[in-house]
Amino acid sequence: AVDSSRKKINFARHIVRLLKLKDYQPLQERLEDVAAKKETFSTVTARALTGGRDALELVASLVSSEGQALLYVGREWSPSLLPPSITLEEHHRYTLPFSGKVRGLVTAIRVV
Repeated sequence: AVDSSRKKINFARHIVRLLKLKDYQPLQERLEDVAAKKETFSTVTARALTGGRDALELVASLVSSEGQALLYVGREWSPSLLPPSITLEEHHRYTLPFSGKVRGLVTAIRVV
């Protein structure tokens, strides 16, 4: 997990301890600052990305050659937004309870 919010990272660290998770690294950093760790992570999750294709390219660069990216996206998302370095594997749309807003979860794999 990468987030600039200390509160969110502290919660993630608490969950890691509580569930005794291994190989999970909550990092209190900005995504741009983690860019030097290219091809390091087997799974990268991302939400609320701004910057369009450049932000997606940055996420893709963090995924190892056998890894995947899980992207939480809004209803306006389109596969055409994916950079050439990652390939769409699945796109699940769902409706949020109470608000009725449509969201999506995209699973993508890195093309080596």
